[in-house]
Amino acid sequence: MSDYIPIDCNFYDELVLLSMRKTRVVFVPNKFEVPMDDYIVDLITEPSKEEFMVMKSGIRIRLDEITSASDNIIFLNAGEDFFGEEE
Repeated sequence: MSDYIPIDCNFYDELVLLSMRKTRVVFVPNKFEVPMDDYIVDLITEPSKEEFMVMKSGIRIRLDEITSASDNIIFLNAGEDFFGEEE
């Protein structure tokens, strides 16, 4: 059984619009190393009911990794360990 948490339908619609318009998006933090000129090419649902954003670069991001979006900026979940201090 998956631990996927479905996103809000209105938010999903926002992502569809970004995809349809081929809007270049920026991820904060960019923990998946998505190129700066990338955009959403598809939103898919797996048989497990997990939903993914598929980027032009081929990177797939599970939609419950996203916390919010503002214009072309997509904010991702990031644990404290992601922002750990550099040595």
